[in-house]
Amino acid sequence: MAVQQRWKILQTAWLFWSLVMVGVSDSLIGPSLLELQSLLQVDLRQLNYIVLATGLGDFVGAILAGLLTNTCACDLRLAVSVLLGTLSVALSAVVANYYYVLTLFTLQGFLRGFVYCYAIEKCNALWTQNKGVPFQCILLGTTAGGIISPLFIKLFLCPPYDPETANFTTSNVSYENVNITDLGHAVPYSPHTHSTEWSTWSDNATSLSTSSRCLPQDVNLTYAYFILAVLVLPPAVAFFIYWSQSKGESTDEAARVTREQVANEENTQTLVVLFSVLFVILYFPLLGSSVMYSTYLTEFGVKGPLHLQKPKMVLMTSLYWGSSLLGRIISIFLTPFIGVEKLIYCCMIPLLISETVMVFTVQYSEIILWICTCTIGLFISPYVGAGYAWCAKHVKFGPRLISASGASLGLGAMALPFVGGVMFDILGPMSYLYLYYSLYIFVALLFFIMVILTKRMQSPSVIIVNVDMCQERLSPES
Repeated sequence: MAVQQRWKILQTAWLFWSLVMVGVSDSLIGPSLLELQSLLQVDLRQLNYIVLATGLGDFVGAILAGLLTNTCACDLRLAVSVLLGTLSVALSAVVANYYYVLTLFTLQGFLRGFVYCYAIEKCNALWTQNKGVPFQCILLGTTAGGIISPLFIKLFLCPPYDPETANFTTSNVSYENVNITDLGHAVPYSPHTHSTEWSTWSDNATSLSTSSRCLPQDVNLTYAYFILAVLVLPPAVAFFIYWSQSKGESTDEAARVTREQVANEENTQTLVVLFSVLFVILYFPLLGSSVMYSTYLTEFGVKGPLHLQKPKMVLMTSLYWGSSLLGRIISIFLTPFIGVEKLIYCCMIPLLISETVMVFTVQYSEIILWICTCTIGLFISPYVGAGYAWCAKHVKFGPRLISASGASLGLGAMALPFVGGVMFDILGPMSYLYLYYSLYIFVALLFFIMVILTKRMQSPSVIIVNVDMCQERLSPES
């Protein structure tokens, strides 16, 4: 028994590492947004489509992951997904072409959906009871990846222009973000812009020192992406080994999955179905709102009311993911004592306070942005893992529901950062904070509705399935 327990813990550690790839992909665009803008020579509105395409790939990948559950062993599916995911990360910025980068980030999201669903499926199969702590442990990987990614990208940020050596021509350059009545500042420039931008000089003078753009040949994102890909590669090797050692167990695994499907078919009570639907809807904004916040946090600090420096905002993005990591670690120790439902309650109140303070006062102080960003990262991170364990207490948490919730996460990661980026570009930087705040209110209200629903459910635990009945239904004779 002790050997089996150590074996399960070791596999859980590899699941943690495999989800690092998901976290790296989630936070890859945000810190490198301005670098990609310089590399591809496009505006923010075009980059929004890369965010949208990544989320679309995540959504489609999660759906296909559920459909391919019975094709082969979970270890093999997970190993192949991680391997291809690392390749997509490494090659994302090799070619300075907008459609190439769009395609690679879409592939990244597609494989991210596979890795996420298969990791959750594997963890759910490993731990049949007390799933809260294992779920929180493996989801630490997504947060760790979110921390690692900005830190490596920061090392390869391109240097700003030297205005004394730059060649200025009125045909292809506009002195963006410069007040022509104030020549005491250094004058950065942006290639391939037009003279129609001259009208924006006076309005953006205060952001002069933070909006320098780089030449395409000065962008070094390829090195950062390659290093990150190497870091997330080992789990692919590990799960290939696990698959090769347990080929004979694939039939038993498929039978177990089919029994879960039988249980879901048997358990068709209206309240259970309604709870499952609401659970899938609940997961729509959980990841999408976090990705949206981290993606445009750097852009908000640079172009928002505070006009902060880009390296400082990249550091703040890492701090956000660092706070998320700390929140997951704390939740691991708290879950055995207070349970997953009370853990969710404990996270809601600080989140409501911090987000309210940030929305209404962030334009007055940089300190408020730092404090609220840390607080949000700390208390929002336990939601996904605690939600999985909480759901498993009330309904059968099988591959179908895992795939559906993963697809909902992917759809949110597709739609919400895109909508937030459009609002940021059209309505201004503060609008994306208003959207983030309203999404949290929606999550809180929906969760309380689901709590009321669980009180009306006759059994708060998973329905026990008759294994003999399952075997009879699954036998070749029947």
